[in-house]
Amino acid sequence: MAETFFLGAAEALAAGRPVVTSDRGAHTSFLDPSVTEIVSQDDPLTWARAVIDVMHRCEGLTAQDIQDTLPRAFSPEEVADAYGRAYEAAISVHSR
Repeated sequence: MAETFFLGAAEALAAGRPVVTSDRGAHTSFLDPSVTEIVSQDDPLTWARAVIDVMHRCEGLTAQDIQDTLPRAFSPEEVADAYGRAYEAAISVHSR
């Protein structure tokens, strides 16, 4: 199963908390790698390392610093760029 948006991840970032999550779902498109760790394996040790990695990466960041990564993902410019990439990908697939 995969999350379609993963509201919990967005809420965590909005609360100023870093996120560790799986790579299954659309949330990977809006999570800033500076404050998140996306894990592609089901191995518990991999997940534990991901938590430690994101904790180290976020050392010295304030909750506001982490919160500030979320609006960038949903700014008009980012949304327009994402639509443009999706449009170009669709054209590429269908023009073959």
